[in-house]
Amino acid sequence: MCLECNQKYSGYEWCKTCNSKHFQNDFNSWAGGNDKIDKLIQDAQLNANDNLEVIESIDLKIWIDGYIGEWDIENQQWKRYPKDKEGAASIRFYGITQDPETHSYMMVLEYAKDGNLREYLKINNINRNQKLYKLWNLSLKLVD
Repeated sequence: MCLECNQKYSGYEWCKTCNSKHFQNDFNSWAGGNDKIDKLIQDAQLNANDNLEVIESIDLKIWIDGYIGEWDIENQQWKRYPKDKEGAASIRFYGITQDPETHSYMMVLEYAKDGNLREYLKINNINRNQKLYKLWNLSLKLVD
């Protein structure tokens, strides 16, 4: 049960109702500079049923805290967890950032010990259908 509103959690230690309010309160403290991408991130945050569905606008120069876990009621801030985990079979999508020099947008993905996604796919001899499935699965997280 949520300690703030006493309603049943929507996910593991995750209250969609309360966390949506916390995200909404933070909307004015960040902006990626692209209205469509900002809206995509905000919609994902407001509709997240657990922390695995949360994406963020991430400034690569300062993102040292790790990803959002759950709301810390006592300290009135997000509990964050280390992002330096070993690679996994399914790569998590954390959010979007912008290259400060080229202004190109980039996805922030879970660390993969085999290198970037392209190298991971090449090294692990993943066939075309498996690649398409992994990319399709990743793209679903962008529109959820």
